[in-house]
Amino acid sequence: MGCAAATAAFVSVDPDAARDTAREILNRQTSRTDKPPRPLRGALEWLGDRLRPIGEFFADIWDAVYEVLGAVTIVLAIALAVGMALLIARAVEGRQVARDDDAAPARRDADDDDPEHLERQAVDAERAGDHATAVRLRFRAGLLRLDRDAGAIAYRDGVGNRDVGRVLDSRDYDRLALRFDEVTYGDGDATSDDTDEARRRWPTVITEARHD
Repeated sequence: MGCAAATAAFVSVDPDAARDTAREILNRQTSRTDKPPRPLRGALEWLGDRLRPIGEFFADIWDAVYEVLGAVTIVLAIALAVGMALLIARAVEGRQVARDDDAAPARRDADDDDPEHLERQAVDAERAGDHATAVRLRFRAGLLRLDRDAGAIAYRDGVGNRDVGRVLDSRDYDRLALRFDEVTYGDGDATSDDTDEARRRWPTVITEARHD
């Protein structure tokens, strides 16, 4: 009797209603699996709580690095400004030195063409024991005096000593010119005798050339 009633009830079920009921059950099961089970959610929250200090630590590091980079930027800007100022100062100083160097040859040329100045330098060189320099200075001074005081030659840089010797025909000059070449271009070492001879002979050479 019971089996017959159950069989009759199963046969009397509407197939469409059964399908609807099954679909509703599946939908409820799917919606439940979309969200993690409560035990898993708790584990994730626990992990997030433990990782939060690490995140805050790296955030603090970033803030510190940003502040340092800001300070470095300021220091670099100051260093760049100082470097530019130094470059400008050196450029100005270089132009000033260049102007001084341009003016210096004129001053040196004027001194080199002054026999009195050269003779004073020769005296200073003698006192310092630099007899070779004294000989060269007195020789140049003598050539300048042959031009300015005696009018015997037209002095110019590079004038040949032999050319001057042919004009003067002076044994004193020939002796001074020979010794000058030996001291200046040869291996001869000048001594106090050379400076004494130059001091003594040059006035004679100038006087003879003036009279001629």
